[in-house]
Amino acid sequence: MRERLLAAGVEIVSEVGLDTGLGRLNFEEAIKRAHVARATAYRQWSTKEAFGNAVLVELAKGLYLTSDFVAEVPAIIADMVGDGSALATPQGRRNLIVDLTRTLVKGDFESILQSPSWHLHTALSAASPSLTDPEPRTSATAALHVSDQRRIEARAQLYGQFTAFAGYRLRAPLAGPSGFRQMSEAAGAAFTGFLIRAQYDTTVTAETMRLRAFGMSEPRQWSPQTFASTNGIFSYIEPDPGITWDQERISDLLLTDFTSLFHAPQL
Repeated sequence: MRERLLAAGVEIVSEVGLDTGLGRLNFEEAIKRAHVARATAYRQWSTKEAFGNAVLVELAKGLYLTSDFVAEVPAIIADMVGDGSALATPQGRRNLIVDLTRTLVKGDFESILQSPSWHLHTALSAASPSLTDPEPRTSATAALHVSDQRRIEARAQLYGQFTAFAGYRLRAPLAGPSGFRQMSEAAGAAFTGFLIRAQYDTTVTAETMRLRAFGMSEPRQWSPQTFASTNGIFSYIEPDPGITWDQERISDLLLTDFTSLFHAPQL
């Protein structure tokens, strides 16, 4: 019975959206959808507010922040790498890696900006601290923290995959998984700020700057978001001097299945 009512509440929120305080959640409608006796429902939650708090916790526990863009990454990289001719010289590699980074951070950002899970996360983050009952407030904020940590770990794994492909390494003193996690923490904080701004300020994603940036010899169009995100990534990684870009390495890279190289994170 409890599970059916909560499922009905979550369904209603998915239809009408989430106001701070769950103002548009109709307890009576949830009772009707769950096919539960009204008296039984009110014995479980004596007020609409108590039911709303329980639904909010349920939403937070079920939240998984992800981006559909991950599935597009292998095809984008394969297309931009092409025949591998850009990989033959240091400048060609720099141009390619910077342009790839610009393209990927743009696509990732646009995907997240359109993601229902991101908008739900924003609403839950605003609503949870305002709960007057300490128990659901603690449960909701703890669930949101878990969701954030999953997102940080997922992005850290992808950064590690990209860095290996590019022939780069973490800048000292960072190293290994903990270094990529630190990188992901910083990038995620910047992403969050731009995502919030982008909801009311379209200049965040406007590609108004044509620049030769980050060591490129060719200009590209940049938005404030792509420039800042790319800058953040290259502040953490650098070319690995231990890697020799000879014809064998380039040939091996061209034979690589990028789908296996860039895969969904294992959490």
